[in-house]
Amino acid sequence: VGSEMCIRDRAMGCGWVTIYITLLFVLENCLKGITNLFNGIFQAHEEGKYQAISNALLSFLTMGAILAAIYLNLGLDGITWGYVLANAGALLYAFFPLLKMVKIRRINFDFGFWKQLIKWGVPFAVTGIFASIYYYIDIVMLTQLVNDFATGIYNATYKSVSYTHLRAHETS
Repeated sequence: VGSEMCIRDRAMGCGWVTIYITLLFVLENCLKGITNLFNGIFQAHEEGKYQAISNALLSFLTMGAILAAIYLNLGLDGITWGYVLANAGALLYAFFPLLKMVKIRRINFDFGFWKQLIKWGVPFAVTGIFASIYYYIDIVMLTQLVNDFATGIYNATYKSVSYTHLRAHETS
């Protein structure tokens, strides 16, 4: 995914700073995905407290990192690293309780089940791809209309507002 975005950004004439920030957000999304995988394991084992603590920690770390980046005047680079470090912190927290819970066993594959699972999962994968396109298309279009700085400010503000909105719905 990251290399595709890098090639696309270079083809669109974006600078290396834009590609660097984009790849940092790709890293952030990878860390977030692994943390969500761990949270799914917590749900399967009915250990909701670890998931709740992980989500709260992610919220506090994200807000703290963004406020620190703004206070220290680190710009878009600092805000992006704030997202990455906050997700890395939540991932590290979720990893250690997981080590206590999960026992490593011999792996058996049921290829019939995998085939059926992939067949049923393709519509969800396509929906996820189109949702990602829908979520990020405004950034791509804005990049073509204005400079990188304005796009970065818009993206940081948009992510902060959507993140706050998401957290408000999770707690209610």
